[in-house]
Amino acid sequence: MFISGFVVMFLQHGITWAQLAVCSENDIKFEITQCDKDNGFWRVAVPVNESLLCSPSSKPPLRVHGCDTFCPAGHYYSVEALECSPCKAGTYSSGNAQIYDDWPEIPSGFSTQMTTLANSGRSSLFTDSRLPSLSSCSKTTWTPRGDYISMQGEEGCMSRLLLEVDILQQTGSVDFEYQFPESGTTMFTFNVLSSDCRTGLSQKALLGDAISKSGSTPVRIFLDPTTRNSWAAVKTDLPKGKHTLVWTGISMIGQQDSSRKSIRIRKVQVSGVNYSRSCTVCPAGTSSPSGSSTCQECPMNHVSAKGSGSCRACPESQYALPGFLQCFDRPPCTEKDYLRKIGPCQSDGQGDLSFKWIEPMICKEDSSTSKLPATIRIPCPKCAPGTVRYNATACTVCDEGQFAGQQGTCQACPSGTDPAFKYEITSWNLVPYHFDSFCWSNSDLGCGKDTGWQLDGDKLLSGYGHEDDVLLVAQLFTAGFRKKISSDVYGQLTFEFDLSCKSPECQLDFLLEDTTSYETVKVKTWIGPQSRTKFEFPVTQNSSLAFTWTFTKINMQGAQLTSTKARQFGQDVARIFGINLTNTIDGGADKCQPCAGSGSQCRRCGPGQVWDTELTNCRTCPPNHVVSEHDASCVPCGENLVAENGKCETNCRVSFLGGKKHYDLTPLKGFHTVRTQHFFPSGGEEYYHVFNISLCETSPVVCANTAHQGSLVTSKNSVSGLICRTTHLVGDQSSNTTAVHSFVAGKELTHISTPDEDATGKVFAGVPPEIASSLAPDLYWHYRAIVPTSKCPTGKTTTIAMRCSKNSTDDWSNLLVPSECAEGTCDGCNYHLMWPTIYACPVCGPEDYTTVRGECISSQQKIYYHSNFYCRETNSSADLIKVVRCHSVPYSVQVLIVVLVGLGVLLTVVLAIFYKKGKKFEQRYTKLVQDASGVVHLQLPESCVDEHDLDSGQDQMDNGGTFDEDGGHFDLQIKTPSQTIFTKVKKAITKNSKRTLSNPIRDRKDYGGSRNEENELLAE
Repeated sequence: MFISGFVVMFLQHGITWAQLAVCSENDIKFEITQCDKDNGFWRVAVPVNESLLCSPSSKPPLRVHGCDTFCPAGHYYSVEALECSPCKAGTYSSGNAQIYDDWPEIPSGFSTQMTTLANSGRSSLFTDSRLPSLSSCSKTTWTPRGDYISMQGEEGCMSRLLLEVDILQQTGSVDFEYQFPESGTTMFTFNVLSSDCRTGLSQKALLGDAISKSGSTPVRIFLDPTTRNSWAAVKTDLPKGKHTLVWTGISMIGQQDSSRKSIRIRKVQVSGVNYSRSCTVCPAGTSSPSGSSTCQECPMNHVSAKGSGSCRACPESQYALPGFLQCFDRPPCTEKDYLRKIGPCQSDGQGDLSFKWIEPMICKEDSSTSKLPATIRIPCPKCAPGTVRYNATACTVCDEGQFAGQQGTCQACPSGTDPAFKYEITSWNLVPYHFDSFCWSNSDLGCGKDTGWQLDGDKLLSGYGHEDDVLLVAQLFTAGFRKKISSDVYGQLTFEFDLSCKSPECQLDFLLEDTTSYETVKVKTWIGPQSRTKFEFPVTQNSSLAFTWTFTKINMQGAQLTSTKARQFGQDVARIFGINLTNTIDGGADKCQPCAGSGSQCRRCGPGQVWDTELTNCRTCPPNHVVSEHDASCVPCGENLVAENGKCETNCRVSFLGGKKHYDLTPLKGFHTVRTQHFFPSGGEEYYHVFNISLCETSPVVCANTAHQGSLVTSKNSVSGLICRTTHLVGDQSSNTTAVHSFVAGKELTHISTPDEDATGKVFAGVPPEIASSLAPDLYWHYRAIVPTSKCPTGKTTTIAMRCSKNSTDDWSNLLVPSECAEGTCDGCNYHLMWPTIYACPVCGPEDYTTVRGECISSQQKIYYHSNFYCRETNSSADLIKVVRCHSVPYSVQVLIVVLVGLGVLLTVVLAIFYKKGKKFEQRYTKLVQDASGVVHLQLPESCVDEHDLDSGQDQMDNGGTFDEDGGHFDLQIKTPSQTIFTKVKKAITKNSKRTLSNPIRDRKDYGGSRNEENELLAE
């Protein structure tokens, strides 16, 4: 670069070599060109700076053959002498290695990249406003902090630290030291990319010779978490060539972590690069003799200036911690500079109380200051409530079903009761049960003691003797709680504390961490001095929890390493006086309470029974109810679930609409694995999600994280449930993945329903169904993970929408995720999946068939049953055809014949009846009408003569109404209305008879007239 710049300047001034004065020896320096294809380079003399115009003609360019010259550690390659020379005192060189251990700024050669996981995949998939944007990931970046560089992630953000290296030797290496506190929300990886931006190393190269010889699959190292404030070291071999070293921190979407858990790197060394052309000056606080490969930190009470060959001791009245730049006056010793320790309890009920100075001791002890107290005998400290003495140095809880009595012994709880567990800490002489503390520092001597916090009788101290930049952590653990004590509260945590600080930035944070999901949420923060304060926190989630207190003296976000400064806030402390956590399922118990479904005294109830505190006996749950695992109460099973073996289960057969719609999903019963699409963040970390699902099964599925350790791929941090999800990061080959961030998305099946106002129906509104929902409604399988968190107060839920589809296959490859939330969730709490399958179509019922009759052939007829398009046929093809007997005459003709025959028979009967009636009337008429020979021809209308009257008249005639011998007399007695007619007829006949006798001939001539009269009379 300098050579090209010098030439450009030379040409711009229009000066020739002849016009320039010759440079003196002190005015020139040597530069070398890059190695060329002939494995050589040029050494060129140039002015020491660009402003100096002189000609280096006294040192003409020199051709050097061979680019494989390497200098050992503690030496550098002298361009002037063209040979390796030792470093001077106060300087060092790693030879052919490059070391980065000073981080006032990002060193040359390093670069950073920041991205958000919301930018992975297709941008159209991430339209939810909850997902982070690039601007919201501004804090997720690598920040130099003096002696280290750190990254603290934000949800859904990813930051990469990159270093480009050129390995010239056949084999090189990279060594680095890091800190990575364990967290279920953050991943830390290391990878090496070749010049084409692909993984440039095999698993053997990354992890050493422990890899099997079956192949060399490129992999990524997932760095293991470190313990507390310890540093881990990693060394990786690098082949010859150009590479990019990549350190990546990823904070997963939907998983928040409010704790101060940053990733740190403090030293990076790359070996096998080009030789060093100069030695590096040792920083202040270190020194090195001639020919050194590293600088040594000055020991305790010694300091040095930059470039020193040795360290000088501080005066006796002053002190300096390792690495300090100068000595500081020792403060007077006080009671805050020593620790108290209680020894084992002796048989006489007493123990030793001893004292010792905090190390390293920096205070001044003389006659005017506090002296270290002598050891004294004190009574053995009492155990915390609910615990009994285990041995001479510790207390413990009682066995299951027992409580700690007033005599300090364990006693069994009465029948129908169980221990009232809690964590009550009233004194701090012994380490409480399920309690832990530690100190986290940037330097080895930053913490006065490893545990950080100090027991001090009636209080717990954050401790004296720590450096200003330490992080002090105290934690209380519990496995969970009994049933709710109110509508939404499972227990309550109460503690008292104060802050005694000179620093205005001292800070106490109270955090709640779910030890199953690793989610941490900050509950409350106090900044600056605080008087004694009582804080109460209602616990609204029933899970395995860690209650965490963290104390810092200065603002950790903007802090540089302070070990090179005098201790300013050494007396700043936080004090915790007492802690009380109630209604837990573990811990100590000093009394018993009515059963809540747990404990040896309460487990005598059989399956499906709960303890009734009022009746003091076991009570059987109502039908289709089960015993809740959370509060031991009877809870009903959800829609389409039945109580079996103490759990709400389904046999994969469900019904809706009053039994009109039946579904049979038994072919899908079992365990299934589903993959989402692949996501490609801008940083190149390809990944996808895998859902493991247990459908209609009582046994769970398991999701586990995997870690590469040599040739082995081990599983750790496994979780189980009916639905769990794992994120798989992809290497160079699709088969080479690493599973991370496993969690339970569904612990139990709550109910199976049809479409309503469910959110799943809304997120899949853009997916058109093949069949109208009114004919084949979707089936919603609702699962929940019953561990609530601060981000998900009701816990995580998963809904699988099964949609009727005649065109889909019967595997889970057709699984769909919402178009707007390609991760399967839009809020990190509620997951939505859709599976189109033919088994989600309702089973065909009697009303879903249409019948078609075939032709009658040989007295047999086939009836065909055709199902509707929207239902699933479960019958075989043979069952859908029915053969019945039939006749050749069509049925309609048969009916017509029967009708006609019936009408004919009816007509015949009617005619017969009328004929008989006519005959009867004819006979009667004949008897009434006679001719001249004594036969009466009488025609009477039927309407004028009653049939009964005619019969009566006939009888009277038969009984005395007769003619005399000469025909002149006719005796007829008629009393009915028709008798009048007969009387007139009688008179007419008698009169006519007389005329006939007196003049027979005339009578014969007038016969016609007499007939007319007769007819007139009859008409009347």
